[in-house]
Amino acid sequence: MVIDKPVEVTDSTILEFKEKYPLVAIDFWHSLYEPCKALLPVIDELAREYAGKCVFVKFNIGSPDPDLLKKYNIFYTSLLVVFKNGIFVEYLMGTRICRPSIIRYVLNYHLETN
Repeated sequence: MVIDKPVEVTDSTILEFKEKYPLVAIDFWHSLYEPCKALLPVIDELAREYAGKCVFVKFNIGSPDPDLLKKYNIFYTSLLVVFKNGIFVEYLMGTRICRPSIIRYVLNYHLETN
């Protein structure tokens, strides 16, 4: 099944997605933070563009388990974390990640390397 839109995950489903797909980009966002809202259409666009290559996941950090935030070193909203084969490979944070060109560069790198 090809996933062509961001999938919303929770504390209980985030690990499943991280482990299940070869390349996963997790958008840790907060509904009250404007830069996070600005990133949503970018993530939607990239999810369609990278369908079948990368799964985009959205995790609202409004009220998550604090242990989960520690596990992923979540210290910043507007944070995109990339996992390859279940292993952390990249953090993109802040206004940098609002640029689709930066995200494409990172994803293409990880798609082309073993």
